Amino acid sequence: MYVYAVAHRRRWHPEGPQAVAHGWRFLQSRLRQRPGHYASAVDVSGNVVDHRFDLYEQAFALFGLAAAQQAGIAGAEPEIAATELLSHLMAVYRHPFAGFEEAVPPSAPLLSNPHMHLFEASIAWARLVGLQRASCWAGLADELAELCLSRLIDPRTGAIAELYDSQWRPLADASQRVEPGHQFEWGWLMMSWGLDRREHRLVDAGRRLIDLGESTGIGTHCGLVVNELHRDLSVKDDAARLWPQAERVRAWCLRLSSARSALERDLATVRLESALKGLGQFLDREPRGLWYEQLSAGGVRVAGNCRASSLYHIVGAVEAAQCVVGGAQSATYPPGIPLP
Repeated sequence: MYVYAVAHRRRWHPEGPQAVAHGWRFLQSRLRQRPGHYASAVDVSGNVVDHRFDLYEQAFALFGLAAAQQAGIAGAEPEIAATELLSHLMAVYRHPFAGFEEAVPPSAPLLSNPHMHLFEASIAWARLVGLQRASCWAGLADELAELCLSRLIDPRTGAIAELYDSQWRPLADASQRVEPGHQFEWGWLMMSWGLDRREHRLVDAGRRLIDLGESTGIGTHCGLVVNELHRDLSVKDDAARLWPQAERVRAWCLRLSSARSALERDLATVRLESALKGLGQFLDREPRGLWYEQLSAGGVRVAGNCRASSLYHIVGAVEAAQCVVGGAQSATYPPGIPLP
């Protein structure tokens, strides 16, 4: 739904609205559960095979519903469905400090990644309903930004980890990991919302996360964003998946478009060129339109199936690059943020 909403907005595909409408109908007819959340999986015939609640899936449902609303699909119905889902999350899964539980009754660990995508979805909805008026969406985005600042960012390293205990403290055991791709993704979102809110704390925190991803997460052999770091930011998995490269592109596009000096603009340009080159290594596959999901630590392409979810990351990066450096400068990038 998101991919084809972007394709429609950017005039990439003439049947974008029809594809979004198909996604909307399938989401509502096959995946929607009572009392307001969405199933995690259906089989190829559309029959639910996993009814379990998954916070990550709900975050993307909210994000997809925002795309449907933006594309003008089904009138006000996507907003009604999104509000119903958010109300369900608030009533049943609310964490006592901030954010949401992963299950009821509560169980650890709490996960940062679903909250990142809830942040993304709440920003999308806040922009749709209008930042000039108070809304539950802007309130949720503000709350998740503060959660990031106060609990998710490790004061020792400056990084956001993946796993937290029930009090939002980073786990210190061997299961813990730090993903450089998520530093870029959180950084882009924090900067994006900070620019919307004219809140320098958020913008500066986003810049630091992007810089951290760049300084600790780029492999020495291939110049790509590696998969994982240990909690001390030493490399844990030096292979490279596609999606972190796309998030690096998006992050440096925003850094370039919001640069505050010529020096910062020059640095962002160099970083963005490197990020685009890195992403391009995954996209040179036949037939055209497919991609490699992973490269080895030495930069060798790993054969395998394409994950449909990667298209979300690719489209986000391509839209950002087109807006900022592709000769099709948009009035706003990201949508809703005036360019300097």
